[in-house]
Amino acid sequence: DPEARTLEDLLAAAPAAPPAPEPAGGTATTRERELRRWLSIQRRLVSERQPARLLDLILDTLIEIVGAERGMLLTRRGRTGPLQVRRVRNLATGALGGLDGASISLSIAEQVARTGEPVVTMDARQDGRFLASRSVHDLGLRSVMVLPLLARGRTLGAVYLDHRLREAAFDPALVEVALDFAGQAALALETARHLRLLRRRRQEIERLNAELRRRVEDQAVELRGLKETIEGALPPEVADPFPGFLGRSAPMQELFRRMRRVAETDLPVLILGESGTGKELVARALYARGPRRTGPFVTENCAAIPEPLLESILFGHVRGAFTGADRDHAGLFVVADKGTLFLDEVGELSLGLQAKLLRVLEDREVRPVGGTATRRVDVRILAASNRDLEAMVREGRFREDLYYRLAVLTLRLPPLRDRLDDVPLLAAHFLGRHAPGRKVRLTPAAQRKLLAHGWPGNVRQLENTLVRALVLAAGDEIDEDCIDFGATTRPHGAPGAAAAAGEQGLDLKTNVEALERALIERALSAAGGNRTKAAALLGLSRYGLLKKLQRTGGPGRDRRPAPAPHPTDGRKDQ
Repeated sequence: DPEARTLEDLLAAAPAAPPAPEPAGGTATTRERELRRWLSIQRRLVSERQPARLLDLILDTLIEIVGAERGMLLTRRGRTGPLQVRRVRNLATGALGGLDGASISLSIAEQVARTGEPVVTMDARQDGRFLASRSVHDLGLRSVMVLPLLARGRTLGAVYLDHRLREAAFDPALVEVALDFAGQAALALETARHLRLLRRRRQEIERLNAELRRRVEDQAVELRGLKETIEGALPPEVADPFPGFLGRSAPMQELFRRMRRVAETDLPVLILGESGTGKELVARALYARGPRRTGPFVTENCAAIPEPLLESILFGHVRGAFTGADRDHAGLFVVADKGTLFLDEVGELSLGLQAKLLRVLEDREVRPVGGTATRRVDVRILAASNRDLEAMVREGRFREDLYYRLAVLTLRLPPLRDRLDDVPLLAAHFLGRHAPGRKVRLTPAAQRKLLAHGWPGNVRQLENTLVRALVLAAGDEIDEDCIDFGATTRPHGAPGAAAAAGEQGLDLKTNVEALERALIERALSAAGGNRTKAAALLGLSRYGLLKKLQRTGGPGRDRRPAPAPHPTDGRKDQ
């Protein structure tokens, strides 16, 4: 089996070369030099990965081994195709009958490739296998050798070698060496072909993958465009892009488009908008549509808590960190781990707390107040503010590095005055919410009054205005005289307020108390003395109204002390 022959077998079969004189001071023997030469050939065989260069190496090495005058290497196309001449040495194209298959060399090569047996003759003119061939005499062939290129039982091709001038030009021992080399060369050639095929297949796979990615991206763009077209054609109550949001106006449609894209990411989002535009509602919508919707959603209003307490709430504290810290407390960053933390009114943070928040965002580690150990946290940050944070950065009141940490993505909520087309839709929604089962309608004059207003309090102010209108309306029809925008937005103050202010001079505290008393009186009068309804008209909790009644001495049904606040009283209406 040629494939089982070792390098030692090849060397053993080679004839002994005449001893060469050793160079002065040298220790290398002739056998060692031959060994190095064969090692070099073997190294080139196994390292060459290009079939074209490997064909040259195989033919040139075989010519060198047996001392042939000319040579030709043929390989089969596919497994059953005809042999094709791939390389020639010292052999003109027309020298063998045009290399057309009728020539002696090609016919012998086909025979060798078919049987897998080599053909060797020391004098082709006297060899019976060649007597019938006139080409042998015409071409003057003497010594001829054709070796098969066998690899794993399959013939890849053949190598034709000859010598026209010498009989018995090929030493039998060297023929055995050439035969063994041809077997190893065939294995190297098959390996190189397989590698080339794998490279081509890999390139084809990469091309197909690139084409598939391009088609998928094109289809995704097409689907997004189709989705946006469909959603733009549907009314908001049908499309319902985000639960709790209503808006047909162009600013709201643009906001919905941006929210859809932002919600799919895990990046921090800064939500900017005036008070009452629904910033927390946007944050909850991003959480509900985002990749962390299965994790916790934790909210905190940074303006509602004193700074020392807020630090403990955000980062936690350990037992004994301060007076009253009788146990360890996990901060909101830890509570929101693997989820989302919404920080409302982030512009109210002091510079010191901004630095601590920045440290947590950069390191993704939180250290509780009074503690030394840190804990890794994985939290998506949503922040909101009704302030101009960029102006605060320029003024040095908000850290620039924290701003860019929070504002990786930014959503700007349009004020209601920029989306007046949505006022009728929102009004119908709020009337249905606060007057269930009733068919309350706005008169054309009431609608015109709503549309003409500037809405500095935005959607929250619109809702409170409609709640007051429901209280003031005599039936299920709301006219313009029932539309009261509240004291803070009346251009000339409440009735009686200016007179009260004039009587008190310019003392601010006294005038504010007088204005509060006048407004409370008006609300109680409109609510028929019912404090709960009056508190709703004023945008206060019932407990908040009772406190103001005690402080200002305003009218009321009694003068009993105000009850202790319920835990849910005074919550900010979102």
